[in-house]
Amino acid sequence: MILFLSFIAETIFYHYKGYGEELTLTAGQYTFHCYGAQGGRSYKDGKLSGYGGHGAHASGTLNITGNGTMFYVYVGGAGKSDKTGPADGGFNGGGKSGKDTGKGISGDNDDGSGGGGGSTDIRINIDDIDHRIIVAAGGSGGVYDHNGADGGDANGRYKVVGGYKTSKSTTQEKGNALLQGGNGHDHDWLPGSGGGGGYYGGVGKKGHTLFAPHDAVGDSGSSYVSGHKDCP
Repeated sequence: MILFLSFIAETIFYHYKGYGEELTLTAGQYTFHCYGAQGGRSYKDGKLSGYGGHGAHASGTLNITGNGTMFYVYVGGAGKSDKTGPADGGFNGGGKSGKDTGKGISGDNDDGSGGGGGSTDIRINIDDIDHRIIVAAGGSGGVYDHNGADGGDANGRYKVVGGYKTSKSTTQEKGNALLQGGNGHDHDWLPGSGGGGGYYGGVGKKGHTLFAPHDAVGDSGSSYVSGHKDCP
């Protein structure tokens, strides 16, 4: 949810605003630190319970030449929460959660899952996603009493029983879509949470019953640093 860059002794901070901002930098060496946004919290029996996954941290150093280079700064927004759902994803790629349709055994529709957190990125020269030079992924939303997956590195992450693993579905080459995390699916019991935004956004998940809530947690997004050995 935050970005800062440093040049010699000067540090500039950018916070979430819900839109991109222009930045012109003169010749010099700059270090960028980007932090993705956290996913939204989830509900259990009408009360907030699980937490969204934390956003990733991505950093890199860039040498700039010339009289001025234009950058575009996008700071991701946190995923939302909603008792019934769907809960909106955060700005800059967070996926929306599914809806608790309330058709399970209890008949209550108060187990809403969290939306995915948005990614934070920097774009050079042209304001589009094909010109991103650094991306810090957002975390996925929580489900029931399970926390979402933290923002990934080269790959996103997904929830398993007792922990998290590296995703093979959200990588540098594939995922839900470039930037955009996937939407969770509606379900009678526990809806899927939103995937985190990223270089590739994390895939959204189908909902599930109370016997396997981890399977309803969306993937977090993948991160990206131009020139890194694990990035294209």
